[in-house]
Amino acid sequence: MNRIAALLEQGRYLAAQTDAFPSTTETVEALNHAQEGIEEVAKNPGIIRTWLEGLVPDLLNFAFQVLIALLVYVIGGRIIKWTGREPMRASSSS
Repeated sequence: MNRIAALLEQGRYLAAQTDAFPSTTETVEALNHAQEGIEEVAKNPGIIRTWLEGLVPDLLNFAFQVLIALLVYVIGGRIIKWTGREPMRASSSS
């Protein structure tokens, strides 16, 4: 009797797991939707170019911020060298 109950429980578990997978109809619909998107891009290749052109201002802004960070790093390092100070180190008394 316990073996039958275990098999039934295993069947319920497997049935619950298969609900997580999309059905064949859903998969076909998703593929059709993706194909329509690809066809739209093929008809109008300017979509990708427009998207890339929209990225240019963001990329320039990022490059400018990196340049400023490098300048601050270099100038800060030179100021530290100019003052002749080194970072404090723990003194070891032997």
